[in-house]
Amino acid sequence: MSLVVLSNSQSAYDQEDGTTSVLGVQNPNSFHNAMSNTITLPPHTEVGVVSAKLFRRPKVVIQSNSVFYAYFGKLLTQAQVLEVVSTNIPVEVIVPAGTYSQDEFQGVLQTALSDAFGSHPNLAEFGVVVTKPESAGLPTAVEGGWSYTLLQTSVASEDADRAKIVSDISGKDLTFRYLGASIVDDSESLKYTKADKHIKRVKVGASATKGWDDGGQGMINNLPINMSSALTPAQGSFSVNFDNAIDNGLFSDSEGWMIGLSRPECRSGQSPPAVSVPPYFSGDAGPMFDYCVWYSGEDELVHLGHVIDFADDEYKFQEITYWGTDIQGHDARASDTQLNRTDLSYGGGVGTRLNWIVQGEQMKLTITDDLFANDVTIMNTTVDAWAKLGLKRAFKPTGTTTQTLYPKFDLSTKDKYLVLNNYEAPLQWAKRSGEVGGYDYPGDVPLVGVSEPSGGSSFWGKCIYNTRTMQDASLSDLCQRCEGLETQIAYVGQDSSLLSAGAKIDSEAIKYGYGLILNQSFGGAGGYTNSGTGNCRSWLGFPADKLPGNVLSVGGFNHQGTLSNAGGGDANTGDSTCKYVVNSFSALGFSPKQLFIRCPTLTHQSFNFCKGLTSKILWSLPRFSNDGATTGPLFFQQAQPIYLALRNNAPLVINDLQIDFVSKDEIIAEDLGGETVVILHFRTSHHQ
Repeated sequence: MSLVVLSNSQSAYDQEDGTTSVLGVQNPNSFHNAMSNTITLPPHTEVGVVSAKLFRRPKVVIQSNSVFYAYFGKLLTQAQVLEVVSTNIPVEVIVPAGTYSQDEFQGVLQTALSDAFGSHPNLAEFGVVVTKPESAGLPTAVEGGWSYTLLQTSVASEDADRAKIVSDISGKDLTFRYLGASIVDDSESLKYTKADKHIKRVKVGASATKGWDDGGQGMINNLPINMSSALTPAQGSFSVNFDNAIDNGLFSDSEGWMIGLSRPECRSGQSPPAVSVPPYFSGDAGPMFDYCVWYSGEDELVHLGHVIDFADDEYKFQEITYWGTDIQGHDARASDTQLNRTDLSYGGGVGTRLNWIVQGEQMKLTITDDLFANDVTIMNTTVDAWAKLGLKRAFKPTGTTTQTLYPKFDLSTKDKYLVLNNYEAPLQWAKRSGEVGGYDYPGDVPLVGVSEPSGGSSFWGKCIYNTRTMQDASLSDLCQRCEGLETQIAYVGQDSSLLSAGAKIDSEAIKYGYGLILNQSFGGAGGYTNSGTGNCRSWLGFPADKLPGNVLSVGGFNHQGTLSNAGGGDANTGDSTCKYVVNSFSALGFSPKQLFIRCPTLTHQSFNFCKGLTSKILWSLPRFSNDGATTGPLFFQQAQPIYLALRNNAPLVINDLQIDFVSKDEIIAEDLGGETVVILHFRTSHHQ
């Protein structure tokens, strides 16, 4: 009967790259054409699509269920079980659903990976850099592929890679998240003054004559502690003078102090105001300090404790026996008896300062005099033999939930104070919480009103307001190495003395390997437990036919990429390794969505069972054009068009037609550019 030619423009404007600069051109994904005169279609007319010409930009389509994981931790052999040998778990990488060009997706992927790997504070400064393939990476660079680079901050000498971003922030304007009783009304509990570095209890009504309460409890919330040793090992990365924390002359039962490192805490509920402790934590057994030292005037003794998983699956606070001749056998500076008032300045002793050193998942803790001499070791899990004595004698290893630690304090006496001698953070002060690009502390649920608090940058912070992520957290907190058993396995990192061609990391970087976990795994031997989908390989550039396993650094089975020392060393000769670079095996895999042509201005009817609705779809475009292409200039033609009845028993007058290119969900396509031309054929039905 007749052909109708439709286009988003009647101007010749098609460019080689599918772009246009012509003003007034309609969207090539959805447009309408109008006639100056009307067209009358006779009764029982039907319509079919003869051909379609379009320009489809190379786009990657990310579905809402596309998930993979980032891993920074002890790498597994094929015989090891994650929950047995590691305290770390894969962290979900969330890539927003959408349709992206390669350049757009590069930025999106970089942000998503940096958010996941950067949940560890020592990976947050540099994040993950996604670029076109690097010649220095492995496997060999592929045109159209990716290169992924991760770089730890460390205490190494600074070089061109700027590996060293570890700084003492004790002289900055540090602030507190008020905890304990203060969380009810946000009343000030602790105050810091940078001029004298004093941490003072200021809660009104608290005094030496009153018993212990938690009204003087708070946590510094600007930046987390450095997890890769210390710039000055003698004083550690976190050093506190406790000499003036109590009234020396009173020795009251009500006096004392607690100094520790713990995961970030915030107000996670309104009525009553709740604090963000793990839901599996039993508060009846003691305070929520991941790691803690305290002195009590009641017994005049120095105590150590931590929160662990007991054999009865109860996550609670436990005191540690840190003294004894067996301990002295592993560290000659340890004490054979529990430290008491006579060892501290309160009783005429030399002990005035508490010094913390964190080395990845290991900790060393000493008490010294003002000159950081006459040190007594009260914890040292950098000595494997000490760690193996069990969690009643040693601090638990840090893990994914405890990789972000902030200083936490509890002071019993109003106007008494601690002195913060040193506080090393693995990020610049400019990247403190609340700043653009900063490492953010979790937000609070307001006491009144409604808001959607952010979990901030840390993995634990993300768990606070996400039930599914909190379930993942329990895999780290309740793993076998954090159980209160008598014997622990050795602390073994990625060390060349134990792994062939491995990277020995010696007091410079954290002794962990890197991994992109692409395969869904429910645990078991060699498996990195996660609930992913395994459908992200094509656009990450790691197809299963070339890399059936996960993408792991040196020390993992079937490892990929290169490790190097950002301080200038060689990964295979025993020097510290901070930098990981891996190239993709293949180019970015484009998976264009199936396209359908829809004409909402006609009276035909089709059925879209994907939506469960009637539709105005006329035709499904083939996966490939007539010449076999999927992107760029495309042409589709039907030798035998499929006709749909317009269901007009009377003449139908039209002067305007709209054409939409849609997905199966009938969402307008986003990846068309340039000129679009659709030819329709109207005819009188052969079956009236």
